[in-house]
Amino acid sequence: EEFLIRNQLGPAKWQENLPDPGSETEPEHESPDFESFRVQKLREEEEQDKELQSFLLHGASQTTSERRVKRSAAFGAAAHPLMLRREEQRAQLPVDCTLELEPLFPGHESMQLFTKPTCFLRFYSNINQLQKVHAGSPGHLQPTPVFAVAVSCPNGAKRAGREEWMRLRHELMPLLKQGPIIFLAQARQLLPRQLLSQPAATEYQATENVSVCVGRGPEAADDAVDAASDSGEENSAEVIQLAKEKVKETREADGEEVDFDDLDILDELEEAAAAIRKERREQRRRRRAAREAWIREAKIEAKRKEALEVSGAASVKPAASIHERPPWLWKQLATDAFKSGNYYQAQFYYTREAESYGLEPFTASIIHDKVNGKQEISDCNGQNIESQPSQLATALSNRSHCFARLGHFEASLADARRAAEIRPDWARAWSRVGAAAAAGSAEACDAWRRAVQIDPCSNHLEGLEEACRRAQKGAGKEQGNEALRARDWHGAIACFTEALAVIPARSQSTQDGYSLLRCILFSNRSGAFARAGRWNAAVLDAERALAEEQTYPKAYTRLGVALLGCRENEKAYVAFATALKAEERNQAASKGRQACLQLVPQWRSSAAALRRSRFLRDACRPARTSRIFLLSELRFGHASNEAWVHGIHATKFLDDVLILTGNVADSFRALERGLTALRPKFRRIFFTPGNNEMWITPLESQMFPDSLCKLWAILELCDRLGVEVAPAAVSEGVFVVPLFSWYNPEFDTEDPYPDTQFQHDKYAKWPMDANHQVWRYMLALNRNELKRPYHGTVLTFSHFVPRSSLPVSREYGGAKVSGCAELDDQIREARSSCHLYGRTFKNFSKEVEDVIYINCAHKSGGQDEPIPCVFNGERVCCDMVSV
Repeated sequence: EEFLIRNQLGPAKWQENLPDPGSETEPEHESPDFESFRVQKLREEEEQDKELQSFLLHGASQTTSERRVKRSAAFGAAAHPLMLRREEQRAQLPVDCTLELEPLFPGHESMQLFTKPTCFLRFYSNINQLQKVHAGSPGHLQPTPVFAVAVSCPNGAKRAGREEWMRLRHELMPLLKQGPIIFLAQARQLLPRQLLSQPAATEYQATENVSVCVGRGPEAADDAVDAASDSGEENSAEVIQLAKEKVKETREADGEEVDFDDLDILDELEEAAAAIRKERREQRRRRRAAREAWIREAKIEAKRKEALEVSGAASVKPAASIHERPPWLWKQLATDAFKSGNYYQAQFYYTREAESYGLEPFTASIIHDKVNGKQEISDCNGQNIESQPSQLATALSNRSHCFARLGHFEASLADARRAAEIRPDWARAWSRVGAAAAAGSAEACDAWRRAVQIDPCSNHLEGLEEACRRAQKGAGKEQGNEALRARDWHGAIACFTEALAVIPARSQSTQDGYSLLRCILFSNRSGAFARAGRWNAAVLDAERALAEEQTYPKAYTRLGVALLGCRENEKAYVAFATALKAEERNQAASKGRQACLQLVPQWRSSAAALRRSRFLRDACRPARTSRIFLLSELRFGHASNEAWVHGIHATKFLDDVLILTGNVADSFRALERGLTALRPKFRRIFFTPGNNEMWITPLESQMFPDSLCKLWAILELCDRLGVEVAPAAVSEGVFVVPLFSWYNPEFDTEDPYPDTQFQHDKYAKWPMDANHQVWRYMLALNRNELKRPYHGTVLTFSHFVPRSSLPVSREYGGAKVSGCAELDDQIREARSSCHLYGRTFKNFSKEVEDVIYINCAHKSGGQDEPIPCVFNGERVCCDMVSV
């Protein structure tokens, strides 16, 4: 700037005669007025020293805007042509729009989702890019805050898990698009919570501009007191003293000595003090919230009155006063406040609701009088409220709950007593009385007992047990038995609960001296629950009884009755069979088992309903995309067969279906291992048990009382592994129907009598005649499944041979235990196109009376043995395919 001034070069002459900015045309000492310039320079240095002194004493006197104007003035550096050309060049550069996403968590940590298949989530954001690139940076756009979630599924990249991943992605992606924005704190910093544009309730439509946070008014003194408490709370001697008393009480209860000079106790003392401070802060927050609610209501009412005065009372219909609003509005507001944890505001709204039902506002009090042994409850005006509606009792009960949450147990008890007086047959009111009364008091025990007698739910039982445990008194087992004989089921439940409360609880998993007594009490209470029709509670108590003593037969009987009431017929059969195994002359268990045998073929259990829900899962799948393969007589327990199963290609048959016609393994554990190994290699697997699966080996005699119990366990195992045991559509117009079966000695037409010489299937234990009743029962299990609307290509399969004309082995009486001729009638009823069977090693494939019968047993031929394909996607066939 000095060079331009001395040479009289202004902005207009820069383009004509611009010197080199890197050098000067003449030295300073050659200037004609050098002396005057030196004096002026000394004067400027003195002014700069004065400005420096003034800056050190008073700070900067020149504003930022003035300094910016000086830099950009006519002679400023920013107006130089070189700087202007640089700005033009920068403006012509391409704008950088790159988005830099970096892992949000250190160490690139990922979150595992326990889905099927397993997925992993990784979280990214551009927070670091926001810090690097500020607004107006040349060549860069201001980045928008972005939060990203990456979903990875290693198994989904493989062909084996591609179908499951595609199905999971359609269900998971919409949830992930909304979930992280709600759950993660980092996302809440980027996307603020949106507010409603109008009030939720129409009653507040005219006062929507009233703020929740009010200014300093008469309540400012209370706020000042709270603020002063917050500031001086940390060093309060009162808090330290209360903490010492709390620590001392805890140590003395544990039988330990208290020495506050010990350094080890300082941490415990600090934790107690911190808890007390936190509780006090919460109390102050609740008080402030209540004051804000009251002030807000006053402001709303004042605004309405002002609106009425402006518009005129004659032309405008007066709005309902704050006490004349409908009760449902107060109840909804109270429910919302209670759910949000604002109990002060909730009790305020419940009070308004109670006033809407006729309760005197802010003047109600409790007066207890003993008149002829009866306790009456009246309001302050002496008016009896027994005629009040049940809605008032509900409002008082809810307000009692709010008071209990706030720690005002006296007010809570008063409201609960009044609610119980209005509705003496309401269990909720008595539970409120029990919760508000002193722990262990006689009033608490009586209230909880009354609640259990009306409604023996789990919450009431826990309350009664806790009250009696604190009081260390209660009814005994004999009183419960008398109530059972008197058919007072709820009273018996209450008595057995009190008896359980006074018994010491088992602290370890091992049994103690009270295990049998606890088992008997739980069992008796389970029977009382069953008589009262509360089947789920009966099941829970019976299971608790068996956890105490597993050899008590009556507990198994009670469990069977409860499961029978829940329509879990298969599980009930197991319970009754176990009871009969422990006590053979148990008449109740015998009748229960017989009832289960009659009810199981109806398939009403929850597991059977779940199997039925999968019937049409693949009904719309194209038929040509799936093949059906057959495995018969696998015998997975042999080492060579197990190696063959593990050698099946992992992805070759993922779109295909496998049918297992029984005799997969002899033991339950081997069957579980075999199904587990086969399940991931095929899209769906259908299985029906064979005679070997019904064997109960000596090692399994403790697990299964009889073969039917093992059959129900096998069905439960298949449900857990995803193996089908019920009919289902595998593709469009193609159905697979498993059929339960057992052999009939009359299948041998030459000698239609049971074989007494050879003991076939001697390890199978049945609760019925093995030669004449088992096969009839197995066919009865199939009757409900034959009523389904089968059409197109229907493939049925069973373990035993359905026709006597099919080849079977007749050596050693083999024909008598090979098949059942009555099974063929069910095959025809199901409109079968092809029937697959096992049991025999004689391969066969032939059409007989419009049905193709196929048998191709596994021969243990080594790793190269192929697997037969019975449906190639278009028609029934019998082709061998390499595994």
